[in-house]
Amino acid sequence: MCGPNDRVQFLHLAANQAKRRGRQIKMRPDWEDRKLTIMHNLLVHKFNENLELIPKLLDTGGAVLVEGNTWHDNYWGMLQLPRCGGNCGRNNLGRLLMQLRADYMESIGR
Repeated sequence: MCGPNDRVQFLHLAANQAKRRGRQIKMRPDWEDRKLTIMHNLLVHKFNENLELIPKLLDTGGAVLVEGNTWHDNYWGMLQLPRCGGNCGRNNLGRLLMQLRADYMESIGR
């Protein structure tokens, strides 16, 4: 399982490199059950550490946020593929961002 020493190797990698390297790490046994919560916590941390991102997120208003990608990640994102009849994918990253946006809006009384 990935431990503190394994995490250091990801600090300076580009996203695509980290994803490729992550495929070689043995995941925690409860990863499938916990990954949404872990990603939510990472997003909260990211926005709280980079406060300039919050207004940008809020400026999206009520828009549907979609994590589009070309690497066929239909768990975190959504793809537009003719074979799917249009959009396919769970868009979990987009959903988490919209929930975070709603939380920030509620906290400021918007």
